[in-house]
Amino acid sequence: MHQLDSLRGLAAVTVVCHHWDRALWANRPSWPLIPLVSGYEAVILFFVLSGYVLSLPVWRERQPPYPEYLVRRVCRIYLPYLAALALAIVGCYFFGNSLLPLTPWFYETWHTPLSPQLIFRQILMDPGPQLNTAFWSLRYEMEMSLIFPFVCMLMLRTGRYSGIFLILAIKAVSHVLLGSRFGQSHWMLTLSYSEFFIAGATIARAQEPLKRLVSRMSQPPLWITLTLTVITYFYIASFSNNAGNYEMVAVCCLIILIQDPRMHLGLQSRAAEYLGRISYSSYLVHGTVLFTLLSLLYGKIPLAWLAVIYGAATLVISHLFCVFLEEPSQRLGRRIGTHMRERR
Repeated sequence: MHQLDSLRGLAAVTVVCHHWDRALWANRPSWPLIPLVSGYEAVILFFVLSGYVLSLPVWRERQPPYPEYLVRRVCRIYLPYLAALALAIVGCYFFGNSLLPLTPWFYETWHTPLSPQLIFRQILMDPGPQLNTAFWSLRYEMEMSLIFPFVCMLMLRTGRYSGIFLILAIKAVSHVLLGSRFGQSHWMLTLSYSEFFIAGATIARAQEPLKRLVSRMSQPPLWITLTLTVITYFYIASFSNNAGNYEMVAVCCLIILIQDPRMHLGLQSRAAEYLGRISYSSYLVHGTVLFTLLSLLYGKIPLAWLAVIYGAATLVISHLFCVFLEEPSQRLGRRIGTHMRERR
């Protein structure tokens, strides 16, 4: 599904820009710039997309056995994560504790002394930003990967609309526990973020009826719906304290809409597909690139040139990381999975 890969690639670009913005300016950007720096919205999109893609084999009755699935998922997420963690540790060792006139957000990363305890917590995917500001979401991605086949099987056994009821149940539990000690815990956050994965699985289960519904729309309503969806995705956080629900719905609509063949959005172009290819690598390494360049060059060259160098360096290092680490890790997962299948 090239459009979905491309969409993920464009979302990764907004994360790269978002962290640049967070490091340099404490205030929310002006309205025209919001689409360029919608980093948290991009994470919601990543979670919904993961739920969508991971659930498709279940709905199509092609889900591999759990051990094979788990090996592939670990190779897909965790092994590249460890490599990116090693880069972040090296960067922190050489360029940490830089005293620059930047935002308080900048001082959350690479300003905690390196220690075996800190590194061990990061190996366990602690969501803290001490070594890389982008790593936090991968803990939830990995946790949901571990249990997601079971969630899908539960949905499969409890009716076509079970995903919606499950999301509503999670919201009710979250509301009840919000003021308790558990309500402030990491596991409560995991439960809350699981809504996005379940939403992706829900629309994947109903993708054919949803695609038929979209195909029956004429062009003007189709483009109006897409425009409203994009506006909601980017700007609802400016108006609502409960924006995550609206953004989740917007992402679900976007995933279905862009798969309509009449949507010529450039998502199947070589450039967009390339951004999709390196999206995970860019997510993993751009924080290390950003903090290294700020430590080396901030205040020494014009900010515009620093932004250009940051973008170019992120692109180059993401490509190298993808080619030499991420994609070999994926191939390793496939080989191990194939070997496990042949031994059965």
